[in-house]
Amino acid sequence: MTSPNKLTRKLLLAVFALLPVWASAQRVSLKTNALGWLTLSPNMAAELRMSRHYTLNLDASVGLLKLGKYKTNHIAFAPDGHGFLAVATR
Repeated sequence: MTSPNKLTRKLLLAVFALLPVWASAQRVSLKTNALGWLTLSPNMAAELRMSRHYTLNLDASVGLLKLGKYKTNHIAFAPDGHGFLAVATR
């Protein structure tokens, strides 16, 4: 049986591996947090444009930090939505 940590990594890998199949550059952006990678917390985020004024962020992170006898683990998934006001420009 696989541990929850390995299962989570496999699930994140599958989601982000399949994301480019249906994604287009104007509707989806992939991003990461370099500081998170430096602290051994691999992370990835996808920002999806839902309409002209609304976006949806899907952030995921897995913590794998081990220092000597101390070990920390975390799994985070943080969906987030944004709305933008329309501004008339000429």
